[in-house]
Amino acid sequence: NPLKDRGYPSIGCWPCTKPVAEGEDKRAGRWAGQAKTECGLHI
Repeated sequence: NPLKDRGYPSIGCWPCTKPVAEGEDKRAGRWAGQAKTECGLHI
């Protein structure tokens, strides 16, 4: 996957996802800068 190759091992929505730095958890890029860990769609 081209996005995984660019540092995105877990993809969320465009404005809330950032590349993951080396040593970070693979989901660290999801909801970057927010306290969220889940989207809430399945709750």
